Amino acid sequence: MRRDEATIRARKIIVYAPQSLLPEFPGIGSLERRALDYFFNRVMIVLSGDFEPDFWSKDVIQLARRDGPVKHALLALSSMYEQFSTGVDPRLDQQDFSFHHYGMAVKDLARLDSSKEQALDLVLVTCMLFTVFESLQGHYHAAMGHVKSGMGILVEEQHRKRSRRVSMIHQRTLTRFFLMMETQIRLLSEPSAGISIPSLSGYETTIPDHFLSYESALACLEVLLRDIFELGDRYYCLIADPYTPLGMFQQPLRDHERLKHRVGSWEVSVDSLLGKRAENKSKEQRSAIMILSIYRTYLRVFAERIVQNDDSCYERYLPQFWTGLQKIEEFIHDQPTPKSSNESEDEEIQPSFTLSTGIVPVLCELSTSNCDAGIRKKAIDLLRACKRREGLWDSDLAVRFAQWTNSYKANPDIVPDSLGGGFAPGRKYIMKYRVNQPESKGSEARVEVIEWKS
Repeated sequence: MRRDEATIRARKIIVYAPQSLLPEFPGIGSLERRALDYFFNRVMIVLSGDFEPDFWSKDVIQLARRDGPVKHALLALSSMYEQFSTGVDPRLDQQDFSFHHYGMAVKDLARLDSSKEQALDLVLVTCMLFTVFESLQGHYHAAMGHVKSGMGILVEEQHRKRSRRVSMIHQRTLTRFFLMMETQIRLLSEPSAGISIPSLSGYETTIPDHFLSYESALACLEVLLRDIFELGDRYYCLIADPYTPLGMFQQPLRDHERLKHRVGSWEVSVDSLLGKRAENKSKEQRSAIMILSIYRTYLRVFAERIVQNDDSCYERYLPQFWTGLQKIEEFIHDQPTPKSSNESEDEEIQPSFTLSTGIVPVLCELSTSNCDAGIRKKAIDLLRACKRREGLWDSDLAVRFAQWTNSYKANPDIVPDSLGGGFAPGRKYIMKYRVNQPESKGSEARVEVIEWKS
C-alpha cells in the first residue's frame, strides 16, 4: 500500500499545464505539444527561480512562438530536462527527439538573417538554451563554448558606437545570464589554462542604499562576484609573468580598493533588507534570503583573497566560516529532495537543477582553499549531500574537483588522474602570493610570491 502511495505521489509530480495556459503554437504535433507543456509547467519554473521570472514565462515563450531557433532549442531542452529529472535511462525516441530539435535549432541559426528584427535576441536566447541543454548532459566544455559565443556577441554589441538593435528583451536581462556564466567559467578554470573569456567590460551596477527586492540584491551580488573573480584573474596573470613591472600593479590595486568599497556598500544594503520582517514568505523568497545571508558571510573574504592568494588569509575568519557552513546546511535541508521516478530506497537521488546563484561555488572554494582541515571536510560533506547542479556547476563534480586539487597541493610531483566527465580543471600550477599597497605616495607596490608549484 505504501508503495502504491509513493507511486501516486511520483506520478503527481509530472503534471503538464492545461492547454488553456500555454499560448497557441501553430503547426506542431502531439510530441511537440507535450514537450511545450512540460517546459511551461516544469522546466520554466526551475530555470526562473530568482532569475527574471518574466523572461522565461513571457519573453522566451513569445520568441518560441514566432521563430524557429528558439522553438527548437526550447523543445530540445524540455525533453532533455525530463530525461535529467527522472533519473532513468531515456528511451531512444526521447533522445532522438531532443537531438533532432537541437539540430534543427542549429540549422535555423545558420540560416538566420542577421538584419532581421530582433535577430540579436534570437541568437542570445538560443545560446542560453543551448548552454542549459549541454549542462544537463554534463558537457561542460560544450556549455562553455555556447557561453563564450554569447558573450562575444554581447561584447561586439557593446563596441558598436551606434547600435540599431531592435529588441523586445531588455539587454540587462540577457547580460545578467552571461555575467553569471562568466563567473562560473572563471571559477572552473585557472588563468594559467589559457582559456580565452570575452569580458563584458563596463557593466557595473550601482549599489543602492536600500534594496527594494531580494532579486535586485542577488543581481548586484552576481555582478560583484564577476568583478571579484575577473580582478583575481588579472592579478594572477600579472604575477605569473616574471617580467611584469611593479608599476603595472597600481591600477589593479586602485580597482581592488574600489571593489572593496562596493562590497561594503552591498553588505550594508543587504543587512537592511534582511533585517526587514515579512510574513508568509514564499519558498523562492526563503531561498533568496538564505543565499544572500550565505554570501554576506563570505563575499568580503573572497574580495580580500584577490591580493592575498594564500590560504592563511582565511585563518582569522574561521569562526565566521563555520557559521556560514551552518547556514549552507540549513539551506540544503530547506530544499525539496528530488527523487528518481522509481522511489526505491536504494535508488540514487537525482540532482536538482537551477540557474540561480547557489551554494556549490562557495563550498568548492572552501573545500579547496581553506587551511582548516575540518572546514574542508565539512564543505566536501555538504557537496556530497546537496545533489545540486547550478548552471555549469555540479556538486558531484565539485567533490572530485576538491579531491583533485587537495591531492595536487599535498603532492605536486604526482599529477592526479583527470576528473573525467569531459571536464579537466586545466590547472598548470598553484601559486600563492601577496600584493601589498605602496608604503608611501610615489612608491611601488610590493609583490611577495610565497609558493609556486609548476
